[in-house]
Amino acid sequence: MEPIWTGYITKDQFFELDKFDDFTVWLGRWAPGTQIDLIIKKHEEKCSDAQRGYYFGVIVKLIAEHTGHEPEEIHDYLKWKFLREKDDAGLEIARSTESLTTGEREQYHEKCRRWAFVVLDLTIPLLNQVYIGE
Repeated sequence: MEPIWTGYITKDQFFELDKFDDFTVWLGRWAPGTQIDLIIKKHEEKCSDAQRGYYFGVIVKLIAEHTGHEPEEIHDYLKWKFLREKDDAGLEIARSTESLTTGEREQYHEKCRRWAFVVLDLTIPLLNQVYIGE
């Protein structure tokens, strides 16, 4: 997997890399004249530790306890049910929960909670209603 480099736009509309020295060392692996692709997009926050802990420690755990399944089985099932998409080859693949942004993660959690309520008659508390220890 290729690294992702972060940075910001200055007031003069220049691009500043957060780790410029590391970036130049990494570029040194290619010969001069090598063509590269540079993709720039607005930064999106990935899921937080609290969201990750809530998902595995509350959502997955409560559903697993309620159904008698192992937590990993529930995690796999929820990913397949709600994060499945077709790739370029037409294969259905479940996205990794780690690839979700903070907003996408909350939408995923809402789908899981709603499914648990409707299908299992199980109420799962919201993130702000539980304590997630560190």
